[in-house]
Amino acid sequence: MTPCPQSRRFLSRTAYASDQQGSCEWGPTTSPGYQYSAKSFNFSMALFNELGNVTQHLGVVDNYGIVIPNRMENLNQTEATTTSAIITWKVPFNLQLFPPGLEFKIAYHIQSSWVDTTVFHIVPETESLLWSNKTTKYDLAFQLPYSNTHYNLSIWARSRAANQSDERFWSQPAMLIVKTSADRPCSGPDASLGSFEVSTNWDMRSATIRWSQLPADCENGPETGYEITMLDSQRNTIGAKRDLLVAVYLTFFPPDYYFSEAKNVSSVDVTQSVFNNMNKDKAYEFILQSYNSVGYSPNSSQVFLPMSANMPTAPENVMKIIYNDTFFGVQWSPSTPSKGLSMAAFGRARSDDSLVYPRTLSNYTVFWCLSVRESPVLCEGQLYMQDVPATETSLNVTLPDTKNYQFAVAANQGSYSSGMVWSSCIVIANGNGSQVKQVEVVAATSSSLDVSWLLTCKGTNGIITGFNLYYCPVEDGDIFAGEEPDCQGNPNSIRIPPTANRYVIGQLEPFTMYKIVMSVESQFGEGQSSDPVMNRTAEGKPSVPLDLNLIEVTNRSMSITWRAPVSPNGASTYYQVFRSNDTNVWATTDRTRVSLEVEAYTGYVISVQACNDPKLCSELSEPIPVTTKIGVPNAPGQPSIKSSSDNSSCFEIKWLPPTKPAGPTYLSVINITGGESEHNITTYGSATERLVETSSVCQPGLELKVHVKTVNQAENGELLESPWSVDGVYQCKSEGISDARLHITIEVVHVHRFEMVPPPSFPLTTGVWSSPTQGLSHSYQDIAPYNQIPQSWNPYYPWYPPPPQAGPVRAAIRARPRPPSTVTASFGRKKNSRINHPWW
Repeated sequence: MTPCPQSRRFLSRTAYASDQQGSCEWGPTTSPGYQYSAKSFNFSMALFNELGNVTQHLGVVDNYGIVIPNRMENLNQTEATTTSAIITWKVPFNLQLFPPGLEFKIAYHIQSSWVDTTVFHIVPETESLLWSNKTTKYDLAFQLPYSNTHYNLSIWARSRAANQSDERFWSQPAMLIVKTSADRPCSGPDASLGSFEVSTNWDMRSATIRWSQLPADCENGPETGYEITMLDSQRNTIGAKRDLLVAVYLTFFPPDYYFSEAKNVSSVDVTQSVFNNMNKDKAYEFILQSYNSVGYSPNSSQVFLPMSANMPTAPENVMKIIYNDTFFGVQWSPSTPSKGLSMAAFGRARSDDSLVYPRTLSNYTVFWCLSVRESPVLCEGQLYMQDVPATETSLNVTLPDTKNYQFAVAANQGSYSSGMVWSSCIVIANGNGSQVKQVEVVAATSSSLDVSWLLTCKGTNGIITGFNLYYCPVEDGDIFAGEEPDCQGNPNSIRIPPTANRYVIGQLEPFTMYKIVMSVESQFGEGQSSDPVMNRTAEGKPSVPLDLNLIEVTNRSMSITWRAPVSPNGASTYYQVFRSNDTNVWATTDRTRVSLEVEAYTGYVISVQACNDPKLCSELSEPIPVTTKIGVPNAPGQPSIKSSSDNSSCFEIKWLPPTKPAGPTYLSVINITGGESEHNITTYGSATERLVETSSVCQPGLELKVHVKTVNQAENGELLESPWSVDGVYQCKSEGISDARLHITIEVVHVHRFEMVPPPSFPLTTGVWSSPTQGLSHSYQDIAPYNQIPQSWNPYYPWYPPPPQAGPVRAAIRARPRPPSTVTASFGRKKNSRINHPWW
């Protein structure tokens, strides 16, 4: 016997009596250890106390039946076909001579999107495995359901002596990813006789061929797609046959069909293909095959497009009725059979049993597919189809889910079909009515939007009772952000009769974005809202610009500003500036500030208007008056010079004032040149004429040149001189000069205005010439204070004081004839002053 490894005190009664151990355990590290090779263990327990002892038999344990094998080793895939795999594995060393032997269980998960990956599939081929103590490595070939697919495979082992109903004694699984090899697609795409749409343009037409997406478990390999081959039945218009596919085509079609065009659709998700420029007087056959990197599908589908004259009329008024999320109804108007079957068609019917040409409709085919968009329909996945007897024009369909499905109907006349017509009208039977299509704004003014719509449900037998039109202004920014904008306030609604398909919304704001939604009112209630339409009213007249203001005024320019209109009513508002009563635009700008060139010392009345178009301008703003600053005048007119008719000793100079005086004339300067002499005469005020003593400027026979300039005095005191005028000419007489008078100024003190210097309070005395040898007597010299000049000195013209920059005038001297350039005068407290002066 082998004692309990955890107690060595079984020889001592005392030890046994005090031992409270309740279990024994044998294992690889205990002493004595567990004996793996033992077939069974017979356990007994000795019980004793002071009164005696008892031995209790505990039973026999089948050691082979409770062994849990180690995980199988070296699990590998050695071979794969399109539908099977061969795997190998090795039995662990310590189990290779295990007497009862092992049994195996193999299962796999399919790692593909089209199945439940959590389901274990048992490999039945494991039952054929034969156990032998001498077998240490196993090979197993087993079938798999799908080509080009990954399988997550697991293998377990259990003692053959174990209880078959007890799953606890299986080993841990050894796991392996197994992959089958690729194969060509298992079939061609599913299509029917009328799974096409056709559109005609004059004598040519286009056809859209549709089919069901190839099931994922049928792709069988990478690079899966479709090839659609079009065959033309007119032998004399097509060239050589396509050798590679002739054998395939002749399986389905008579010999007079020739290869015309083939298209590859490289994506398995795309389930339509368009063929253009087909003659409507020809019939066409379409072969649909699937392919992948291995090859083409073993079979194909066919679609037949008859010549236009032989097609039955297409169903009309195809209507989708929604009863609930998954239960739909389809209704349509009856079609009429074709009466234009050509003689060629009847001839072919006698020789080709595959084509049937009855005189009446055979049936209808109702199609439906998953499509997010209602128009154009882009089917996703399977194209479902169901035939309906020719005597019926409706079908109820229960869908597998609540996704968006679209419905179409085709009329069939034997082997001829009208092609598919998709439902364009939706009626919701749970009280929500139908849906309006093609809502659009066909015209817009600044205050109205002309809305049209289409409800393609014709012949609805009074189901439609009217339309509801909703509109509201919205913010532009929401539209640019790609979101449907919310209404600014509550939307306005208009009820429209059921016979209308157009309405003009009036009394709208200019250049405002509006959202327009329509719904149809039916016996079931109000239908779904149409897709919202965003449209802007046309530009209108802006409101008046505000706060016109002068910010700078000179003698050459002025700058004005204003605020933009509160309601611009347009995207490209610009401004027009007007002056005084001139209706012509003075300036145009797209800013709210403008600088304008102006005339000096000119009055303006300025106003501004805002415009979005020459015909869309606001009222004028409140005007503001302004007078520009004094500026530089232009040149006076050419002076005219002639002898005075009143005094033969003087000549008269006249000139026209500047055409642009640029302000009040402060003074005029006359420049007289002749020979080597030059004389400047100043005239204050706005006078435009002057008498000049001939003797003061003339010499016998001398030609004088006279020109004039005017001077303005700016607001800051600056003198602004005009250019000199054009020269005038005066010819002095040859005889002597009889008389001359000249006024001079003396004792110049530099101040700006002579009026600021008061008259002298001291007496003036007669001055004396410095050089009496010139033959002048003292009787020809006079001197007087400037404010006490006798009138007898100036019988011909008034006294004109010199310009202020010459300084204050203290005295005047009269001399006859021309005195020397230096005069000695004696007056007041200044005695015998020697004064240099210019003679005028």
